[in-house]
Amino acid sequence: MPQMSPLMWFYLFIYFIMILYIMVVYIYWVSFIFFSMNSLNKNMNLESKMVCLYKFKW
Repeated sequence: MPQMSPLMWFYLFIYFIMILYIMVVYIYWVSFIFFSMNSLNKNMNLESKMVCLYKFKW
């Protein structure tokens, strides 16, 4: 393995964290959508409020 500068390690670390963050956000969204589909009949008002809130946030 070739010698890497500290800056390269820093960029690699940031890149890794970005990928991890995107994965977490993606998993969160999938679970949120799944949860909202499941409990749509129970509390429609709360779910629609939350969906609107997150759409506005992102």
